[in-house]
Amino acid sequence: MTAHIALLVYISICGVLVYAHGITNTANKRFLFLAILGIFLIEALRKYTVGLDTSAYYSSFWHIKYSTYGRVVGSWEPLYFSMNKFVGLFTDNPQWIIALTSAIILTGLGVFIYENADEHQSLFWHVFIFVTFRQYFNTMNLLRQCIAMAISCNVYTVLRKDRSKKGVFHAILLVIIAILFHNSGIIAVLFFVPFFIEMDRKKFLFGLLGMVALYFLYPYIFRLFLILYPKYNRYDFTVVSVSNSYLLFGAINLVLSFLCLIYIDPKDPDNKECYRLLFLVLLSMTTIILQRRNLLMTRLGYYFEWFIILFVPEIIRRFRKSPVTRVMIKYFLYLTGWLFFIYSMNNGYIGKGSVPYLFFWQ
Repeated sequence: MTAHIALLVYISICGVLVYAHGITNTANKRFLFLAILGIFLIEALRKYTVGLDTSAYYSSFWHIKYSTYGRVVGSWEPLYFSMNKFVGLFTDNPQWIIALTSAIILTGLGVFIYENADEHQSLFWHVFIFVTFRQYFNTMNLLRQCIAMAISCNVYTVLRKDRSKKGVFHAILLVIIAILFHNSGIIAVLFFVPFFIEMDRKKFLFGLLGMVALYFLYPYIFRLFLILYPKYNRYDFTVVSVSNSYLLFGAINLVLSFLCLIYIDPKDPDNKECYRLLFLVLLSMTTIILQRRNLLMTRLGYYFEWFIILFVPEIIRRFRKSPVTRVMIKYFLYLTGWLFFIYSMNNGYIGKGSVPYLFFWQ
């Protein structure tokens, strides 16, 4: 636990020192590098006991290293298998595969944050939200999926800058690469939607109604899905307990969404970004609700949670003309983030087995 708390303190201190003279592009680059470096060291140097799935990736390293492609193709996606094989050519130490996966995940995260944040916006909140609201702990557990998430979230980055045929081609290519690391990457096709269907208040309210309808129709939809993909039968839990932390996370999403609807005019071109993110936040809330129906939605929901990293700072930025409100939101977010972070570390499922933390040499 000490290492995780030290990391969050380190990120907070970096934020104070780097932005002491104002928000500039140079300050943003410097802060993001220092913050990502700190996270990388914690993730790359962890022992195999840190993270629920880390020990499985340790043992599979040797299995893949000494196996032929045909023997394990059904168990491992092609790009992950190839990456493991490549690392195995140079070392017998599985710690390197943990370090490499961490580097890929955090590089994707860094690009996602830097390329999508406003140039006059501090990147502190983006990193703080990533660390405190579950995503950080997930990256020490769901390694292949988190690689797919780090790659596929940049579909949004590409389409935000270029929606020409070339941009769409590059976005599709990212989806394919993500799928080749983890099958769940197919969910990234939904990241195209907000760029071709503009979100507004009416559509959001219809989306909420659709979310309620989907909750009741989901068992039938999932049965059809299992006919097409029977290997996912292991996720067929008809009753899944949703912890208080998940409900809190969903409630925060809902409050921020209504703040967006009430105070941010969708007709203003400068606000289109908020409403694109609002669509993805709505999908995040949908998966949280559907977790009561089925465990599979928990895994798919992680993809949409990354967009909270962009959505919350966008909401904060919109209150620049109301400095008192803005400061109150920041204090509330910082306190809530710390409380949620500490709660997660004390909850084995939310913390993904990241506590107790040990370095690999311990």
